[in-house]
Amino acid sequence: GYGSGNEPAQVTVFDKKRQKVFYGTGPLFIIKREQNIVAEGVNAKLYMDEDSLFHPAADFRLDIPSQLISLSRGDKGSERNPFFSSFYNMNLNTDRIAWHLNLDSLEIGARAGTAKGVAQKVSFESSNHFDMAVYNRMQHIASKNPISTLYVTWLESDQDKEDNGRIVSDNTFAKRMNANFDYSSIQTLLAEMVRDGFINYYFDRHEIELRDKLIHYALASQGKRDFDAINIESTSSTANAQLNLKTKETEVHDVDKIELSSRQKVALLPYGNEFTLLKNRDMRFGGRLFAGLVLFEGSNMEFNYEKFQVGFDSVRHMDFYLPTGDLDKNGQPIANAMNSTVELVSGVLLVDAPNNKSGKEDLAMFPSLQAKKPSFVFYDRPDIQHGVYKRDSFYFKLDPFSFNGLDSYTKEQLKFRGEMFPATIFPPFKETIVVREEDKSFGFVHKTPPQGYPTYSKKGNYTGELDLSNRGFLGKGKLEYLTADIESEDLVFRPRQTTGTAKKFFMEEDRKGNVKVPQAKGENVSVNWLPFKDSMYVESKAKDFELFKAAGYSHKGTLILTPSGLKGRGVFEWAEGKLTSKLISYGPFQASADTADLEIKSLDGQGIAFDSKNIDGELDFDAQNGQFKANSESATTTLPLDQYRTSMNEFTWDMRKKTIEFQSDPNKPGNFVSIDPDQDTLSFNGHTAFYDMNTNFLNIGGVKVIKAADAYIFPDTSDIIIEPGGKMKQLANARIVADTVNKYHTINRATVDILGKKLYKATGYYEYNIFGYNQEVFFNNIVGERRGGGSMSTKNVLTSASG
Repeated sequence: GYGSGNEPAQVTVFDKKRQKVFYGTGPLFIIKREQNIVAEGVNAKLYMDEDSLFHPAADFRLDIPSQLISLSRGDKGSERNPFFSSFYNMNLNTDRIAWHLNLDSLEIGARAGTAKGVAQKVSFESSNHFDMAVYNRMQHIASKNPISTLYVTWLESDQDKEDNGRIVSDNTFAKRMNANFDYSSIQTLLAEMVRDGFINYYFDRHEIELRDKLIHYALASQGKRDFDAINIESTSSTANAQLNLKTKETEVHDVDKIELSSRQKVALLPYGNEFTLLKNRDMRFGGRLFAGLVLFEGSNMEFNYEKFQVGFDSVRHMDFYLPTGDLDKNGQPIANAMNSTVELVSGVLLVDAPNNKSGKEDLAMFPSLQAKKPSFVFYDRPDIQHGVYKRDSFYFKLDPFSFNGLDSYTKEQLKFRGEMFPATIFPPFKETIVVREEDKSFGFVHKTPPQGYPTYSKKGNYTGELDLSNRGFLGKGKLEYLTADIESEDLVFRPRQTTGTAKKFFMEEDRKGNVKVPQAKGENVSVNWLPFKDSMYVESKAKDFELFKAAGYSHKGTLILTPSGLKGRGVFEWAEGKLTSKLISYGPFQASADTADLEIKSLDGQGIAFDSKNIDGELDFDAQNGQFKANSESATTTLPLDQYRTSMNEFTWDMRKKTIEFQSDPNKPGNFVSIDPDQDTLSFNGHTAFYDMNTNFLNIGGVKVIKAADAYIFPDTSDIIIEPGGKMKQLANARIVADTVNKYHTINRATVDILGKKLYKATGYYEYNIFGYNQEVFFNNIVGERRGGGSMSTKNVLTSASG
């Protein structure tokens, strides 16, 4: 269809609900019934309720079967103008817009037939955008800027602005640019101004129509109008954006950066290179939002253009950067990220004052953060004490706060009031976090009240200094647990453990409480407190612990303080002995262990008189006695000074009398074995034993027989004495039965020296029978010894007598 005279041809398109979705005028519309309608140079409007997408000279195509409206830009004149959206209040620099009427969606960019993989650039430019570089580029090498010159020419014209609009003839403008120009001299310039959306140019009428953008640029360049920096570019080989006509939201793809304010250095790197465009240049996005020296990262942030602010319900984290004072190669300040982040921030970022979007006025308070809800600093990174400070219970909670001047602060200004929640270590307390100089993290140095804080659900108490940073939760002060006091300069508090060192360790004796404990002292100790295992491990490597109020008692190794008493792991030693165990229990003046090794020293302190392994026993220094029992029937006790060991597994030590009394099962005598190499493991059984440390004599009772050489020797009283050095005291009035196999020979009233398993010497009366009468003959030289050839171990033993 053709237009006639001054009346152009018109096309109106309605949707299924009979709502107008397109209106266009142009010189010619070519209609193919039930196929398509096409036209060039159409003054086109796509309607969205009260708003529209407008282009002054677009190529139009309606594909009737697919219900697709396409608007595309041509290559000359006003055809190169950008589209304008009154809903978004933006210029859309795109070559194509396609409306799928059946799908309620509008596609922006990626011209139909574009080669696969060839990227197309689309920009979404705010109607208030101003770029001085674009303004200067228009001037090229001319002496006048065409934007301001055209604006002034229009203002000075005598035409009625209201009746004739914004019209300037092309010749008039040419002469204003250069007296020697006419309209033909500025065709390239006019094409460029059309392409960038400054004017509409009607060549056939020789008329230039000023668009809003030109007036805005002219005023903004003179500082007479505020402007913004919003010009968002999308570069995509598919559709650059889709507009949902139901929600009127546009999803924009393949966007690298969104600059909100160049003056305040506020820009976004969107997640997935995508964001959502909303009414009047509002936006919804997620990503990394830079604001001066601060970085916000999170999802569901919303930019409000009129208020010129970004709102967020819960930014995942906010990073502060600290200026170093140095400049980079471009003269920009160098800043390094802090080692802490503020997380879960809710509030608004005020980019600049709403009437100062250009940043023309240097308002020091912008950009400004208004945190309207509590936010948090966590310390759960793996490099902070191996990640023990879990964020569900250990954190600093910042009060809502305002922070101005995000582009020009100092580290001293970074301080935020709030409350520390230290898991179960201490109750929460109020503090202010600051930048810690040591590691550029957020933390504090806090003084406890004079009475201190209860620790670990009142299991202990701490008074002193608390130091929080990325080094951990540290302490300098006094730690109290049960009856122990620890003064430390380097405590590390963790949710289930406290460690540190101390120059002094002291534990008070308690004889009156339900749990009785000794006095204990230590120097230069290490502390490992496991409060929820009810154990504090204190270790001293340089100097032994001093135990008990009495002098001369020490513990080497680790002390373990528990609610059930003081335990020890290592060696307990005093003047008379040494007890070694993996677990010793200490009373006020007692020591006990269910598995231990005991050494009792000789009275002169030069040797070991008694050595017993794997015993269960208790030492009571108040009562001056010890009770012990072996844990195994195979266990033995050694008496080194007497060169004997015994299997007797129970004994009592009387420390006052310096004696040890052995007990054994009445039905199972103990075995005694000589460990003197010269005695060839002489052994015998006995039912009792008594060791006198004053004389080092071992008295063994209940000895029925001793086998030596090839004889059985029966003591007269069943008692024998082992002297120091291992020599058995001479037996008197003993009986000898020689030849242990046949028992042919008996010697009565013998005096016997048993010198070893294969050697004894004796005198006595040999018994024999003649003619039915028992007779005796006295031998003064009875010897049981090795005889014959071969090695000592293989020689036979034989008893001989003479006299």
